[in-house]
Amino acid sequence: MPIDRWEHHGWIDTHAYPYKTSILDPDIALIPLEDTEFNKCKSNIKWVEMSAINVPCVTSLVSPYKEYETEDNGVFIEGNNKDAWIDGISYLIDNPDKRIEFAKAAKQTVKDNFDIKTQFPKWVKAYKNIEDKNPIMLQL
Repeated sequence: MPIDRWEHHGWIDTHAYPYKTSILDPDIALIPLEDTEFNKCKSNIKWVEMSAINVPCVTSLVSPYKEYETEDNGVFIEGNNKDAWIDGISYLIDNPDKRIEFAKAAKQTVKDNFDIKTQFPKWVKAYKNIEDKNPIMLQL
């Protein structure tokens, strides 16, 4: 690939990562992941981060990503087929309206499932449930 077609950005502090990613203003994120037992134990943080900043993703249709896939929140590649990846990437390049649509839907999925403002009641309920079943444990 010609040198003028790529960029390299060195290591940055983890606290600066969201800001750095936002100012790069990516058009598309690519999130390939092989379907292995090890990878099934990973989080979907890459997709969450990109979706939170309105970046549409082309993502492997494997855990931990497939649990949040809908037909309108990104391009998910089943089986990690090379031609399907090329088609998925090309689709988002050729359809800027779909990029916006997918990014908006994915961001809403993130808000609905990961925003502390909507999720904290679940955590409070879980802690109260633990406390009700084992009050001594929480006093330690």
